[in-house]
Amino acid sequence: IEQLIQNGSFETNEGWYGQQASYTNAQAHSGNRSVTVTPGVNGYFFQSVAFPSDAATGTLSYYWKNTEPDVGKDTLQVLIYDESLSTYYGYGPFHSSTDTGWQTVALDLSAILDTIRGRTINVLFYVTQNSTAPAAAFYVDDVALAVKRTGTLTPTATATGTATPGTLTPTATPGTPGSGDLFRVTLVWTDYPGEPAAAKALVNDLDLEVIGPDGTHYVGNQGAYPAGHPCVRSGKWDTCNSVEGLSLPQARAGNYTIIVRAAQVAQGGRQPFALVAAGDGLRPAEAQQGTPTPSATPSRTPTSTASPTPTTAPTATGTVVGDLGWQTIHGMVRRADTTEPLPVAGATVSYTHFSLVHAGGSGRTTTGADGQYSFEPILLHDTDTVRVEVAAPGHEPQQTQRGGVDTWNNPIFDFALARRDSEHHLYLPLILR
Repeated sequence: IEQLIQNGSFETNEGWYGQQASYTNAQAHSGNRSVTVTPGVNGYFFQSVAFPSDAATGTLSYYWKNTEPDVGKDTLQVLIYDESLSTYYGYGPFHSSTDTGWQTVALDLSAILDTIRGRTINVLFYVTQNSTAPAAAFYVDDVALAVKRTGTLTPTATATGTATPGTLTPTATPGTPGSGDLFRVTLVWTDYPGEPAAAKALVNDLDLEVIGPDGTHYVGNQGAYPAGHPCVRSGKWDTCNSVEGLSLPQARAGNYTIIVRAAQVAQGGRQPFALVAAGDGLRPAEAQQGTPTPSATPSRTPTSTASPTPTTAPTATGTVVGDLGWQTIHGMVRRADTTEPLPVAGATVSYTHFSLVHAGGSGRTTTGADGQYSFEPILLHDTDTVRVEVAAPGHEPQQTQRGGVDTWNNPIFDFALARRDSEHHLYLPLILR
């Protein structure tokens, strides 16, 4: 058995890249460290692996835990991407549990072996979190990708103990699905923050429906909840999640109609969304010409050292469903202990833009004498997250975070910094004569 993952125990700062992810010694299944995603925000981390062309078997295993579970709302999932991080070949189950202890998973890669042999793949762990408390604290440790090459006599290890065996679900090559092929549709949108005391956190509710060539109707997240569950409307529609999907493992050839309905848009007046469909031989019902749309490309920021990388000005001409356009993050930093808006000059302001649709990025600048600051324009998608942080000598640091829609509606991030208690008073030495 050959092990392909480098630094799977995260004891060194090598091999892994990501956004909103970092090494930590707060939790560890073995050794001293693991990887965690910043609580309360979406994030991911991944590693590139050269998969052998003569691999006969493959098993991806890992340990995970969530010390602040928000079941069904905050999730962890592993995906196998291509070398350019634009297409994924397969995906594992969503992890969301009330158990706060370490759990182990072993996934059989046999369903996608023929696809990934001889290719460079990316093993990517993706955490999605909603805006309600508690903020999930996911940790991952002891990641391993074990392969058995052709001719190797050593038997493949069998998962034992508390391991959760499973298989990696393959995704068909994008390209009308052929008979007996997988057809998958996913709808996602960034929701507005819900009221803390509300029975349901979801504010704007969209529904996904697909009509097959034989007239059969399929709905998003069908079967995710039992009959009579409060998250089910009219016996079939999901009313609790901002991600809906469906998979037809043996989709027949023909025309499929995808429908997105606004069941409830309580805030914003409109709800942008992203929609992805994948299937063998997939194509629009009517051929369309135009500028190709950009592919999803997570940025290669090292997990341990995320250096500032300001996003460049807009150059792309294509658009993606759910794109909000280019926006300039700017604002003013002032003192909070004065009635007049006195500016804080020289404050350090940084932003982090997390996106799985576009490149994302980060940047840093300082405020001028008037307390103003501004960054280069960034391309926002409605599933993005933007966080802005500010720090200045003698003041308490601050940070704020918004979704892509919220950032587009209000790109002005103003801050009022409180003085530190120890520096509120001015002491003058006096000499009495």
